Amino acid sequence: MAKKEAGKEAAAALASVVEFKHDLAAMKGLLEEMIAAPENFRPKVLKDHLDPLWPLIEKAMAAGVPVGVIAQRFRDSGQLDVSDAALRKYVKEKQDAKASDSSKAGNAAAKALGATPSGKPKP
Repeated sequence: MAKKEAGKEAAAALASVVEFKHDLAAMKGLLEEMIAAPENFRPKVLKDHLDPLWPLIEKAMAAGVPVGVIAQRFRDSGQLDVSDAALRKYVKEKQDAKASDSSKAGNAAAKALGATPSGKPKP
């Protein structure tokens, strides 16, 4: 009989855990927390470290500092271990995104003025 009683207690304890695991409100709360701050629920990637520095990286490149030198200085300082290739790839992605954004803005302006994206007026 003692085994049956122990089994019933274990089943009751398990049932309370199962009930909690199926608490829809709790699961929604967890998902809403993840949606509000997804960066807290995934591993950091290089982009996460470089994005806050992008305006300064861009200014350094405009001043003539090569990307390889920027990467080397990051490594030498011990602050960010980034390879030349990884930093070049990040810079290219940022520049491509900027070019794409300006192209979209130009197309929107052309449409607003009644011209085609090539600059020629519509017939």
